[in-house]
Amino acid sequence: MSLGIIRVLTTSDDRVLQEHARILQARYGLQSRTRCIPDQPNGIFDAVSEAMAIPKIV
Repeated sequence: MSLGIIRVLTTSDDRVLQEHARILQARYGLQSRTRCIPDQPNGIFDAVSEAMAIPKIV
């Protein structure tokens, strides 16, 4: 089973980025992929950044 989770986290450190996936795997046996939203280094923080992010997430 694969699980997609949308979280508010922006980092260039892949170890930090993948930590949540490692915890889900260890505790619950769930496989997941964690990625940052492309070209949004500050994540989603207001209506404008959300509107820019939605097409990238979908």
